[in-house]
Amino acid sequence: MAKVPKANGRPRKEVDYSALDNLCALQCTGEECASFLNMDYETLNRILKRDKHGGFKEYFALKCGKGKISLRRAQYQLATEDRNPTMLIWLGKQHLAQKDKQDFNHTSDDGSMTPKAGIDTSKLSTEALAEIMALHDEQNS
Repeated sequence: MAKVPKANGRPRKEVDYSALDNLCALQCTGEECASFLNMDYETLNRILKRDKHGGFKEYFALKCGKGKISLRRAQYQLATEDRNPTMLIWLGKQHLAQKDKQDFNHTSDDGSMTPKAGIDTSKLSTEALAEIMALHDEQNS
C-alpha cells in the first residue's frame, strides 16, 4: 500500500467571500472585515492576494459600489419622498452645482474698503473681513 504523505504546516485559511462582499458593501474597513472573519488584517490581505484578488484595497474598490448605490438610493428617497429640505439642499449642491449665495458688503460708513481702525485688510480673507465688519457694526449700533 502506498503511504499518503503527511500534510505539513497549518491548514489553509479560507475567506467567506459572500460575507466579505456584504461587509465591503457596508463600507467596512479592512480591519473590521478581518475581525468579522476571525483573522488579522494582514492575513486577509495575504489570502486575497493568494486568491488573485490583488489584496484588500483592490478587492474593496471592486465591491464597495453596491453599498454606495444603496446609500445614494436612501438619500434620494429621504430627499424626495420625505421632502427633507437639508437633504434636498445637499444633493443640489453635490449634483446640480448649486451653492449658497453669500453677499458681503465690505465697505465702511465712508464707502471705503478700509475699516475705521486703520487695519491693513489686503491680506484678510473675505470671511475674516466680514467678521471684522460685523463686529464693527455691533459696536457702533
